[in-house]
This record gives sequence, structure tokens and C-alpha cells, in this order.
Amino acid sequence: MNKAKFIEITLFKTKEGVNQADFQAEMKQWNTYLANHNGFISRKIAVSADGQYADINYWTDLEVSKTWFDNENPEMVKLFDSNMAKIDEETLSDTFFEINNEAFAGTDKATVVDIFLFKPKAGVNLEAFEKEMIKFNNTLADYKGLVSRTNGVSANGNYLELVYWTDFEAIKSAEEKGAQDTEIEDFFTQMTDEESVFSNRFEIFSDI
Repeated sequence: MNKAKFIEITLFKTKEGVNQADFQAEMKQWNTYLANHNGFISRKIAVSADGQYADINYWTDLEVSKTWFDNENPEMVKLFDSNMAKIDEETLSDTFFEINNEAFAGTDKATVVDIFLFKPKAGVNLEAFEKEMIKFNNTLADYKGLVSRTNGVSANGNYLELVYWTDFEAIKSAEEKGAQDTEIEDFFTQMTDEESVFSNRFEIFSDI
């Protein structure tokens, strides 16, 4: 089985007045096209409490991720146009991250995903920065309800922290435990550019 080397993260909000149930059903229609494409590994679609969407796709390499959409397929073009008509393009971002760390803590199905994006502070040694991130695998492995953790870096130096959880109760328990462990907090305080940090929590509604 091929292994994912890249994660594509697309973030956006819909325009006001869009029926969310209909929009989510429409988003799921892409699963059929993606599942049959060579180089595609998996996809999760999720939405946050404040209405932000996260479309998370796993690919074997960058080239195949650019060839799956068929401009000659009228059904795909129609679906794309319908999606874009409902999305607030000012909120839309699409970024590819090359995976540099994967840690799997359990086999339970994830229902919630936390996404963190950040850059290191100016002057921080990148090798040391990445080693510090990977070091947290052992710490987080003890957190009940953690399904997996993945890190990656984009072409422009933006780092990704992608954490999957079984449910919101597991996150609550992890946050209580994390409050007693200052190691992770120290890392973000000392090594990351706080102005670059983005974070949000999403509930998964489609997983293939």
C-alpha cells in the first residue's frame, strides 16, 4: 500500500445564507472522483464551531495531486462551479505540506481534528525546531483518545500540526493533562513566531 508523503489542507468558510447540510452533501460527492485517482490516499472533511471548513487530502506526491481534476468532465466542472459559488473566496486557502513526522497512538476512529499552523521565530535552527516537535510523540502517546499526530512543512516554511482525536471528551481530558505539562507550551513560547500561529478544532463529517 502506498504511503502518503503530502497533505493538502484547504480552509474556507461559506457565503452567508448557504444551507450547510446541502453544502456538506455536495462536498462529499468529490469522494467518488478522488477515490479512483492514482496517488490519492485518503480524505477527511470537517467543520469547526465557527463555520470554518477543513478539506484534508493525503497524496503520494505533488504531481498526482495536480492531475486528478478533469476539465473535460462536465459533471466535475459543474460540481466545482457549484462549490465555488457557495464558498467565500476571501477565506479560501490551499496549502501542501510535506510530511516529516507521523505518530499513531491508537486504532479508534477519529471524529475530531485539531489543526495548528505556525512558523519558527527568526534565527531558530530548523533542524533543532523539527527535532523538538518530533520529541512530543512520546508525550502525546500517553493521552487517552489520541488517534494520530502528523507534522509537515510547506514550501514557504509554514509548519503543520495535525492531531486526530476520538471525541471531544478525550480532548477535554488531554487539555487537563496538558495544563500540568509545560514542555509543549515552552516550545511554542520559545521557538515559534506567535503572530504566525493559526489553530482551530474541527468535527469530521466525511472520512474516506
